[in-house]
Amino acid sequence: MSRHETPHQVETPENIATHHIENELKHQQNDAVKHHHRYTPDFAPVFKELGKLRNKEDAEHFQHDLDTINKNLQKDGYLPHMHIVADGSGFDAVADSSNPKHAAIVSKSEDAPHESRGEARAYRHMHYNGWHDSVGGGGGSSGHYDRRAREGHVPGETNFKNYMPMGTRKALIDEALKLAGLPLSEENEEMVNCIVEHESSWNPNSINLEDSNAREGHPSQGLMQTIPEVFQRWALEGYNTNIDDPLSNLIAGIRYAVNRYPSGDANNAFCNVKGIRDWRETGKYSNY
Repeated sequence: MSRHETPHQVETPENIATHHIENELKHQQNDAVKHHHRYTPDFAPVFKELGKLRNKEDAEHFQHDLDTINKNLQKDGYLPHMHIVADGSGFDAVADSSNPKHAAIVSKSEDAPHESRGEARAYRHMHYNGWHDSVGGGGGSSGHYDRRAREGHVPGETNFKNYMPMGTRKALIDEALKLAGLPLSEENEEMVNCIVEHESSWNPNSINLEDSNAREGHPSQGLMQTIPEVFQRWALEGYNTNIDDPLSNLIAGIRYAVNRYPSGDANNAFCNVKGIRDWRETGKYSNY
């Protein structure tokens, strides 16, 4: 080999996928510059390329390759302040967050379903429409980028002295409690709000990327940070199609919490939930 030659790069599936993805995103960036547009990535071809790679590899090998691809894309400036996670059979693009354990979903590989009639009825009296401000309703499905989803929060305030919800957050909790068959007691309102404040800071598109669930490919998502399997098991019919929908996620999380940690008192249904119990005993909340 002469001194001008370099070793040939091994054409592994990971290298091929990285090359195709970088070329696609580079083309999109150049096109945005050419037409004087803000760069808003179209993740559809990226998700497609990752899907082909996953079909060639076992789960552990693919996760390693996905981590490497994310690092290369960030290093080379093709995915600034974002990265891609496997989500069930599809993928999510997530934006970095001020909370290092959570990030907002800005794009999904799969089409989100339309808002159900039940969701429409539930939101009709509220100022906040969770569907239209979710990544699905906001146009972030099928790989499209939804800038509004990043760091989106349900409006409202919390009295941190007793965690009593106010405004839209109270209305949302009350609707979820009612649909879950629980009384609208102050204790129930307060404890649900406490859980949501600590789990997601009321960001309906938050996703936990650091725990064991994320490493296993089904990260916790939404207001109450449910994994997809838990969401599907405990969601009610008509509220079981969009894990990022605030009301749907609240209902599933509430039903899961009171069934896993029963209290025997419907008016104080969350007193045995792990996070609530630790918060009351030590002043420090722990994930439930």
